[in-house]
Amino acid sequence: MGIEILKKRLNRFMKSIPLSLNEKVAVVTGGGSGIGEAMVKVFGRAGATVVIADLNETTGRRVEMECADEGTQAWFWATDVSKEAAVAALFDEVKKRSRRLDVLVNNAAWIHPQMYRPFLEQPLEEWNKTLSVNFHGAMLCCRAALPLLEKTKGNIVSVASALASVVTPNASAYCSSKAALQHLMKALALECAPKGVRVNCIAPGWIQTAGVAFSYEDKKATQKIIDKMIPMGRLGRPEEMAHAALFLASDLASYITGSVLLADGGWVLE
Repeated sequence: MGIEILKKRLNRFMKSIPLSLNEKVAVVTGGGSGIGEAMVKVFGRAGATVVIADLNETTGRRVEMECADEGTQAWFWATDVSKEAAVAALFDEVKKRSRRLDVLVNNAAWIHPQMYRPFLEQPLEEWNKTLSVNFHGAMLCCRAALPLLEKTKGNIVSVASALASVVTPNASAYCSSKAALQHLMKALALECAPKGVRVNCIAPGWIQTAGVAFSYEDKKATQKIIDKMIPMGRLGRPEEMAHAALFLASDLASYITGSVLLADGGWVLE
């Protein structure tokens, strides 16, 4: 059986599944690694054409090639979400290439060892950088994307954090940036609902990414924290966050807006 026949059958099958993103276009910021990379690949397997918007060209191009090897549609565009001109260029390119946008995923985040300091010891430039990427970057992307999303009755999924609701010592900038992002998404959900655009968040806990790796000195120390903080007894996987985002982006969530889907293994219950 020819590959084209298989693709046609797969497309027909995907159209019948509400969890599908078949023939839709999604932008994933921070799509070159971690949770964003998992989202790019999961959305691609669900039938979407995915734009990998990332500052790191090396990792972005790698994900682009890996998607091509899988037979999914994805392309990379170098983007610094904290810069208005860069964000405008990204969505101009989306309009040029795809002529539509169905899903925006605000995933890009600034996570750095300098974040984990007492408030009075944290450099002001680190505080500003955290807010400019985690909060202002998402705001700029929403402003640029909404005119396109209103045409397709699309939706926005932003990656907040469990730390938007609870706090941890020595991470005031990160906690504040994610709380601001989560509140912005709720405000946009209310404003955009009459226009047919849904806006939701996922709130990950401790996930197996580079951002967690530098937080602890060794595996033994990491496991001690897991045993103390996470009832499910393990870190989350990036793919699990991608599946949560896929649900919110799909038609299965067609009556859900302004929600925060907590995916933390029970951490905030402690």
